[in-house]
Amino acid sequence: MTTYGLRSTEGAPEPVDDVPTSASTLVPERGQFLDPAPIDPGRYLVAFQGSGGAYLEVDVPTGWSQDDDMVLTTGVGNAPGTLRIELSGDVQRVSEDPCKGGPLKVGRGAAETAAAFAEMRRLATGPPRAASVGGYDGHLVRLEVPTGIDLASCDGGWLSIYRNASWEKGYSEGGWTDLIWTVDVAGRTLMIDACFGPAATEGQVDELVHMVETASIVTP
Repeated sequence: MTTYGLRSTEGAPEPVDDVPTSASTLVPERGQFLDPAPIDPGRYLVAFQGSGGAYLEVDVPTGWSQDDDMVLTTGVGNAPGTLRIELSGDVQRVSEDPCKGGPLKVGRGAAETAAAFAEMRRLATGPPRAASVGGYDGHLVRLEVPTGIDLASCDGGWLSIYRNASWEKGYSEGGWTDLIWTVDVAGRTLMIDACFGPAATEGQVDELVHMVETASIVTP
């Protein structure tokens, strides 16, 4: 059973190729959700989907891969020990009740987007807290899918977390955690979703958080 998923949606944006930086740009359309493509350790530019050309410049350690949605991952997308970093610049819907997929309209700005995530039933662990990425002030929200949650009564047996132009993020089993940063950059709200499965170790989670906290944001 798939425990986690990104459901493709139409209109996936193309990343901008020509960005002046010493980092390597992550090549699009490599790997798949269930068969990611390994990448060498180093500093990479990873596109925020739907952002109009914004990138996260991040140090990627040994053992990471990518999939065709420009997502950084340590393994098969739904494996319980997998870590992932997903980037979006066009969150269109946050589900107030993820079990029913009911949309909560996302307002303008990082604060309102973070507040929408913090109001999610069943998953939110508390209000947003102040955080920053690459020198940009923003907000951090922690979502936890309870272990052993019964999703039989949910629409399609699926928890719908959010949707953008490229995918719909959701889960069909419990135990996953999402750390969601939202920041306002050059007139756009950017979101970094660093998530990990129930078998991830404390050291692996520390590595994941360190990658985000030491990253930079590059704009056109």
